[in-house]
Amino acid sequence: MKALAVTIVAILLAGCASTRPQPDDAEQCDRVANLVGDGEFKPAVDELTALEGEGSVCPDSVLVAVEGARARLAEADALVLSAQGRRQNGDLSGASSDLQKALEVYPKYYWAEKQLRDVQRTLSADPTDARVRLQRRFDAKLSQARAAEARGDLVEASRLTLELFDNVPADSKSRSDLVEYSRLLGLKLFSESELTQARDLWQRALVLDPSNQKILDYLQEVDQRLRSLEEIKSKDEG
Repeated sequence: MKALAVTIVAILLAGCASTRPQPDDAEQCDRVANLVGDGEFKPAVDELTALEGEGSVCPDSVLVAVEGARARLAEADALVLSAQGRRQNGDLSGASSDLQKALEVYPKYYWAEKQLRDVQRTLSADPTDARVRLQRRFDAKLSQARAAEARGDLVEASRLTLELFDNVPADSKSRSDLVEYSRLLGLKLFSESELTQARDLWQRALVLDPSNQKILDYLQEVDQRLRSLEEIKSKDEG
């Protein structure tokens, strides 16, 4: 790797010399070439941009090398941006993966290196991070459902509760709490003639607790009630 870097720098320097720039320009172009060869992509891009702004011109070999550095820098930046989004959403493992990829593309991306250390430190301090986040989201949504029920919005409470079944924590307490809350909320919906929503809740709860006899009885009753309503509707239409 070191030999390759030396070769690249030699080629770049030779290219600088072949165009015979002014002495000051040649020295600055040499510096840009050295930065690229050392893997310092951002400083190289910034310095060339400043030179071009001053009207200086570097050889094509330097321009091509810096263009490659700029492309790698853009790729690394995109990965860092993705990592920031993942981190904000609580996906620390995904953020760590993106930052590692960014450093493979641009090994001297010092800010990405710092961010990776921070993320890995957090993961190391809390190995159950994903489970903790899931539990917090579950508890928060269950509280939202209870609040909707308390203000009389049973339809919203039912919607929120059904969403909870998609991501239930593995612990038995969370599962039993959800089953019991669904059972009681379903009874309220049933009493308000929201039969389909009551049945939906009880069916989902039964998946978590297949031997729950109360819910089995409720489902038998609600299915019978729905069949009766369907028969009445068919007679009226006939």
